Amino acid sequence: MVLNEKGYELRKAQAQEFEEAIVEFSDYAIQHPEIDSRLLKARENSLRTLLARINTELAEYEDKQLESLALAAKNYPKSSQERYKSLTKLTNTIQYSNLVKSQNIYSYSSDIFSMAWQQTLIQVFDKIDQYNPNKETVLQWFLSLLRFRLHKIEQEYLGSAEKVFRWGLGVGGWGVGFYPFSGGQLPNFQGKSP
Repeated sequence: MVLNEKGYELRKAQAQEFEEAIVEFSDYAIQHPEIDSRLLKARENSLRTLLARINTELAEYEDKQLESLALAAKNYPKSSQERYKSLTKLTNTIQYSNLVKSQNIYSYSSDIFSMAWQQTLIQVFDKIDQYNPNKETVLQWFLSLLRFRLHKIEQEYLGSAEKVFRWGLGVGGWGVGFYPFSGGQLPNFQGKSP
């Protein structure tokens, strides 16, 4: 089924209703154990099947919408107002896309994720000409940029944390073996004096 914008919004509403109905079926089965659970499970599975079909339609529509926005942006001159508007619309669409929400990319700390997200949106503006629709979808391209950015920022954070940790233990910073908080000596953790 080919969706237009109105059909897309209706399908999104249907998907939300199906998700709520599935939760209600599960809750109802728990609250009423006397009812034959096979019947409730069969209805719940039917809803899950319909929901999967709807989500596939929504994903296809979003993929096509993202691709048309990306290709339109690539066609405008680099510094033009039209390109900027098109890229803004593209990044906004990515940001609110169900496709992004369905990915497992939220396992990072909120600080790291926020920084990576913002830097990736900026990268979309800078690197849209590198997007190749024959190689991957816009979402795949965006997620590869985001994952790279997440990894890079995480490594920077870990590197900074390691430097602070090493400095505090007297292993780095002002020199090996220098511990600024104990008169230049490493603390004796075994209770023996040096």
